[in-house]
Amino acid sequence: MTGAKVPRGADKIIMLEQSKVAEQPGHIRLVNTQPQSNITEIGAEFRFGDVLLKKGEKIGAGAISLLAAFGVTEFDVIKQPKVAIFSTGSELVSPFESLPDGKIYNSNEALLRTLVEEFDCMICMQEALPDDYQLTVQKLTEASQVADLIITTGGVSVGDYDFMADIATQNEVLFNKVQMRPGSPTTAIRFQDTLIIALSGNPGACFTGYHLFALPVLAKLSGKTSPVRQVTGIMAEDYLKNNGYDRFLRGTYTEENGHYYVSLVGSDMSSSLGNLHQATCLFMIPRGQVGKKEGEEVLVWLLSSK
Repeated sequence: MTGAKVPRGADKIIMLEQSKVAEQPGHIRLVNTQPQSNITEIGAEFRFGDVLLKKGEKIGAGAISLLAAFGVTEFDVIKQPKVAIFSTGSELVSPFESLPDGKIYNSNEALLRTLVEEFDCMICMQEALPDDYQLTVQKLTEASQVADLIITTGGVSVGDYDFMADIATQNEVLFNKVQMRPGSPTTAIRFQDTLIIALSGNPGACFTGYHLFALPVLAKLSGKTSPVRQVTGIMAEDYLKNNGYDRFLRGTYTEENGHYYVSLVGSDMSSSLGNLHQATCLFMIPRGQVGKKEGEEVLVWLLSSK
């Protein structure tokens, strides 16, 4: 039997297909065998004291099989993070519905759901919330009971219906407003012991904010290293624009001889979403500078999903 213990005194295992019935009754003829054939020596793959799986390794089918082979049935793991996603604004309509005049389709919900699932996290709640303060608080309270992280989009600036900004003032604010473009309204709140990352409702800003603020949190909760890698890049073309804040641009990069050359892709507006599927990196133009010229160095964040 495959995998069974070798009988005492045996020095080879002969497969049935390597034998034939001999002419003499009660005998078989061996076609082609070698000593020790089909026998795996003790310690051939693992020896006493060897590490089966290192700390931090992802548990999948292969890892489960390996542990089961050694009789390991219980082990400590970091649970899959649960994430709640809320898009705010009465102007939002599901892409599955007809679009009334004055409304917009909710693209941020699809964006964040896909990004979170790409990082192997679980969506435990996902809703689009109208401009209703009490309902927003109610939904955040419900989410705080089940989610490890809550991500919201919109409602975080200074408008009459920006309720996330009001909710922030009623809770522990970790940071409020960031000197960056796009995404300056980005806010972090501790809401009933659950972290909320409140992102801008502009798609470009939402995309940037997720990678810079939400993804590192998910990596920490998952016990993984953030897949967004920071490197030094070289401008492949001029970007000349006054910057009162650090400006994070969506771009593409090429790698040549260990150097990363970056270029702006599409529009740099926070409301833009036509370049999100093309962006393979973010790169920063520091505040107080009139952009960067071709050949100058910039900080670059390589996006893992690209």
